[in-house]
Amino acid sequence: MPEIQANIQAGKYEDVLAAVQSPVIALTELVKNASDSCLNKHDPIIININTQNKVITITDSGEGLSKNELEHLGEAGYSSKMIGNNIQSPIDNPLSGSKGLGLLTAFFIADTLEIETYSILDKKSYYLVWKKGEQKYTYVEAKSEFQGTTITLKNIEPAKLQMILLPEEKVKLFMASIRFFTDSENLPRIKLVVDGMEESYYPAEPLESYYNRNKRDNSGFIAKASFSYVNNQITLSYEDNISNFYTFNEKSIDLRDKRTVDSFVSDIRAPESGVAPIKSICESEVFSEQYLPIDLPAFSGVLYTWRHRKNDDLEQWPVGVRIYINNYSLYRYLDKENDWLTLSEVSQNVKATNYKLKNTYGYLDLTNYNEHNHELKISKERNDFVDSMAQRKFIHIMRDVIVGIFSRIDIAVKNPPIQSINLRYNNVTVKVGEPFNLANAVICNNIGLDDIDLDFDESQISITEDWMVSTDRAGSYNIKLNFDSKSHTFTIHYKNVIPEFDLQKNMITIYKGNSVNLRDFIVASSCKDVTPNSIDIQSQGKDTIIKNDVFDKNNSVGQHIVFYRYEDFQRTLSITVKEIERQPGAGAKSPRIDILFPKLDDLRAHSFKLPELVDAISSYYVQAPTLCMAAIRILIESSAKEFFEHLVDEEVIDSFPSLVNRILNIRDCHPKSPDYIKYISTQSPRFIEEYQRISTEYQLLLSKDVKTNINAHLKEIDLDMFVHNPSIVATDTTVYRSMQIFAPLLNYIFEVLLLDLS
Repeated sequence: MPEIQANIQAGKYEDVLAAVQSPVIALTELVKNASDSCLNKHDPIIININTQNKVITITDSGEGLSKNELEHLGEAGYSSKMIGNNIQSPIDNPLSGSKGLGLLTAFFIADTLEIETYSILDKKSYYLVWKKGEQKYTYVEAKSEFQGTTITLKNIEPAKLQMILLPEEKVKLFMASIRFFTDSENLPRIKLVVDGMEESYYPAEPLESYYNRNKRDNSGFIAKASFSYVNNQITLSYEDNISNFYTFNEKSIDLRDKRTVDSFVSDIRAPESGVAPIKSICESEVFSEQYLPIDLPAFSGVLYTWRHRKNDDLEQWPVGVRIYINNYSLYRYLDKENDWLTLSEVSQNVKATNYKLKNTYGYLDLTNYNEHNHELKISKERNDFVDSMAQRKFIHIMRDVIVGIFSRIDIAVKNPPIQSINLRYNNVTVKVGEPFNLANAVICNNIGLDDIDLDFDESQISITEDWMVSTDRAGSYNIKLNFDSKSHTFTIHYKNVIPEFDLQKNMITIYKGNSVNLRDFIVASSCKDVTPNSIDIQSQGKDTIIKNDVFDKNNSVGQHIVFYRYEDFQRTLSITVKEIERQPGAGAKSPRIDILFPKLDDLRAHSFKLPELVDAISSYYVQAPTLCMAAIRILIESSAKEFFEHLVDEEVIDSFPSLVNRILNIRDCHPKSPDYIKYISTQSPRFIEEYQRISTEYQLLLSKDVKTNINAHLKEIDLDMFVHNPSIVATDTTVYRSMQIFAPLLNYIFEVLLLDLS
């Protein structure tokens, strides 16, 4: 029986236990370890509490602990996470931590730790026992081969067990994962069993879903504010459910240029003066030179604002804003009293705003955070960020800019210059027996629904206090909405049968000279009482050219509205045609595509044929852009197949998108990935070393955002469309832009092809 000396330096053991500030934090650390080893996102992490025996077990079905990992358990603060290529879990989630707290936190609540684990790496089972306060522990090989790990905590301190069983502490346990708000299926769920009875503290639905069902202009969610930060650029979106006037999507402010604040104010039509003008955020220190060079990781989040009386369902989510790092919370922010955005101070200084702690719900997540790569550091107890210039920059961004802007927009919404109502549309067709929410058709500017007088035939239709309209007979019914001596008439057409269908998108943007097959936007599976071919496609204006259901390449720059109609049912597609944006040097002399690929001459020297395709595209993309789009598909597919067949001498028959995604995934160098094992691990040590060097160099060039852009562009331009549909044409700009997007992937492939396999 191997006996391992716990390599715990003097005082380190006490430091770890001091870092754990509540029993639930100890359990959460063990849950995070289980999540990091997860092999199947659908398998839960099971926490079983036996109150009579004072025993807690945490069970997962993950990859298990290897012999090497077991022998490092006693090194307090040791962690191999977020070092080198060890940054993703087996199911491609970012690893949840690197502080090395882990198993030692168990001794905060228990005096004996037992581990049963099956190591996929060793293909062996182990059983370990460690008692609190001892400088050594033992483990043996076991016979069982169950998948995963079970950690057993024995002799739980009664006071700490009692605290774990408090309802508010159980909520914190579930809320420690961002799945509490998003119900993300990419994260393993927690299954809590207390004395044989399962208890769940997950909300009944994601917060976003609840918001969509309860957004109102008076009592309910009056606003949703989304935000993201990347490299000194803040991008904001806002849903104004009161007036709809201040609704906007993805408007940006660059901290390096205060003039972008002026552009932002202009774009969202915000008042330039008043109680709290948005331009005043420029006074924040975050715009100063001392903060601009400080590197912060990317983050994003959302704030939901509620007004007036709350219902019981809303109590599923605590008020306030939580901070998550790689999907798991900083512990200080689990406390519902933590007003780190100083929303209480904002509401005291500006009485008109709805951004109060009791009204605001939300979260933000620093995804793919790696403490080794950023100046923003987490405290050793994972309670908060370490006080630093990076932490202060983060706080200034959130308080001064993001909350500062959203609270000022809220003031503007609440204090518009004119009280009025308008209609988003003036008629609708509804199936008999189905209620219609009249409030969705009305735009209220600084008034509530109670201020509007409704005039309708009560013998024909009924309208509830919540403005739900219903009837049991077919017909057309008028409703007059009266406010301040002005009247609007809304008509509801009730029918016994209503054909329905949906479009894939309701808004697209294309470049001048491109054409689009309009019938492809109809979602066939959504059609009810109508077939896709029976839907009529027409333009709103005479200047829009549609031939045989194809939006013509000769349409002018600007917005074009296309109607999809069947009887009274209609969907609308907005097409914005943009002027072709010439690359530098375009015109008489277009930019050379081949200079995007610095390794072409080296490939030629090794007798590869791929440079010939690049040369052809570069030479003819101005004269024959559509043909060159087909050639891009051939280039990418041929390069991807050459990548795999160069490494292992066998034919690859995967689909085109699958080949691209396999290469993007193999670059991540996950040692347990099947492709990595087959194509890389079987090569010589020298090759593996060089391959990992190249993969590291391309870590930023093929970052998550770049991968997303590549996959999105594959769908956006649909290379198959150019290959198989002769009515669809491309432009030289389409070709050049596509080659720019795919260049990082192709250059990565070319560099691997040049590696010596001997």
